[in-house]
Formats: sequence, structure tokens, C-alpha cells
Amino acid sequence: MASEYPSFAHDARMPLPYVPDRDDEISLIDLWIILLRRKWVVAGALLLCVLLGLGWVLAKPPGFEYETTIQIGEVFSNGTLQPIEPVTSVLAKIQETYIPLARTRLLRGDALGAFKLAARSPQGSTLIVVSGEGSPAQENTYLGLLQDVVQQIQADLSPRFKAARQVTERDRESTEARLQQLVAEAKLSQGQFERLDSWTQTVERRLQIVHSDLQTLRGQRNALLKHDSAETTDVRLIVLNGDIRTLQDTAADLQEQLGKWIPAQRDDILSRLKQNQVDQNTQQLHMQEIEARAAALQPTRAVLVPQRLPEPIGTGAVVILALTGVLGLVLGAFAAFFTEFLARANAVMKASTER
Repeated sequence: MASEYPSFAHDARMPLPYVPDRDDEISLIDLWIILLRRKWVVAGALLLCVLLGLGWVLAKPPGFEYETTIQIGEVFSNGTLQPIEPVTSVLAKIQETYIPLARTRLLRGDALGAFKLAARSPQGSTLIVVSGEGSPAQENTYLGLLQDVVQQIQADLSPRFKAARQVTERDRESTEARLQQLVAEAKLSQGQFERLDSWTQTVERRLQIVHSDLQTLRGQRNALLKHDSAETTDVRLIVLNGDIRTLQDTAADLQEQLGKWIPAQRDDILSRLKQNQVDQNTQQLHMQEIEARAAALQPTRAVLVPQRLPEPIGTGAVVILALTGVLGLVLGAFAAFFTEFLARANAVMKASTER
């Protein structure tokens, strides 16, 4: 009896569905067994890579960094200490002008590409670091290039530093001259004060003499008045009265000097001495400020002279050998798996041939 359902007979042209065979599954244990079986392949790859790394370490000369650190000079501008020229401007000059000029002057055409310098500035500082990388055999050339760059910077910025220093020197000389003038004026006023004291003593002595003479003349006049008046007596009284009036006028003049003129002169001299001292103190403070500004002025200089830094640069020998060791293990593992694959493929082909 024919089936009511269509036939599902297999068409030979269509591949059978793949059913995984548990024998084809790969586990970590299988991988480990393969690595143990092919340990000499792994060891050979490891040894080859380590030898290649060792040869690279021995053949490649150590690299060093050649460096100089330049401090841009500082001057006073608008009362504040500022760089002679902005750091960015100097940095651009170094990169675009000074380094190419140094390379052109010191290098031949075939060496222009071998010696390279770079410039940078730590953020927020007035320092510029110029550096290059090379072998010990290139030391003299690198040091010459760095020294040439330093000299170019100093030659460029030196005139502006000298101008600022000259301004400070002129200010210092002016202040010193004013101080010397004030000292001379103080000496003159002190001399006037001493002469005034001497004059005061002289006036006091003269006043004492005048008072003594007045007392003598008044005694003589009183003695004449006690005697009978006579013509000679009248004449002498007139003379005595005239002398007494003259001495009284002299005494009044001397007393006025002691009471008004001399004190006024003394006050004026003391006032001038006091003001002179104030002015001297002001000038001395100004001189201290000038000295501080002069000390703060900094020329453009190399705070780190061109030199080779002690520590070599680049990847160290230990790191290179470690990396080549890791690479050797990885390549050895791949080589072991590939060798195992080839061995199994050959075995399958041989078995197929025998059938």
C-alpha cells in the first residue's frame, strides 16, 4: 500500500548533516599533552628568540639623552618681574631658527638627518629644555649643537637684559647722588646749629657785660645826683644818660636776639635737619629697593650646561630578553600545535592510503 506521505529519500547530492564526533573535541588536557609531547619544539623556539634578543642587545649600542636647560632672563616691567621675552616666543625661535642654524653650521649634508634636537618648556615655568637622543659616539656633536643653541639665545636676549640693568644702574647712581647731597646739607645745617649755639653764648656774655656796664653807669649817675648840681656835673649827667640809653638799646637788641631771632633760627635748623633725616631714610629705602631689583635681575643662562644624561634611554636589556622569552613561548606553542597537526594529518593520509 502506497504511503500517503511523500518520500523523503536521501538525495546523494546533498551533504549529510554534521554530527560532531567526541574524538574531535579538544580539551585543555589535550593541549597540555601536546605541549609536553612537543616540548623540544617549544624549547627550540624559545631558545631561538632569546638568542635573537641577546644578539640585538649586544649589537645595538646604548642610547643616551643629551640635554641642556636654559633659564630665560627676567627683568622688571611695570613694577613686576617678567621674562625678557615670552617663553612661547623664545621656544618658537629655538625650534624654527636656532636649531636649524646650529645644524647647518656644525653638520655636513650626510649627517643632517642623524642628529635631531627638540625643545620644550615645562608648563608655568621660564625654563626651556633642548634635548636630543644618540649614541656615545655622537656625544661631541650633540654637545656642540646644544652649546650653539645656548649661545644664540644669549646673544639674542642679552641686549635687552643689558638695557634693563643700565636703567637700574642709572637709578642707583641718581639715588646715591641724592643721598650724598642730603648728607652734605645735613652737615651744613649741623654746622649752622653749632655756630648758632656759639653765637648764643656770645650774646649772653655780651648781655651780661651790658648789664654790668649799665649797673656801673647808673651807680655813677646816682652818685652825681647826690652832690650839688654844677655845670660840670650837668655835663657828666648828660653823657651818662646818653651812655645808659645806648646800653639799654644794646641790651634790648641782645634780649630780642635771645628771645626771638635765635630760637627762630634754631627751630628752622632743627626742622631742616628733621626733614633731611626723613629724606635720607626715604632715599635709603629706595636704594634698598634698587638693590633688591638689581639682585632679582637674571640674565639668560644655561642652568644645566649641555651634557649627556647618565641614565641610558630606550628599552633595557632585561626587558628585551623578557619580551623575547615571552615571544619565544608563544611561537613555540604555535609551532608545537602546528607540528602536532602535521603529524596527525600525515597519519590520517597514511591510513587512508593503506585502505
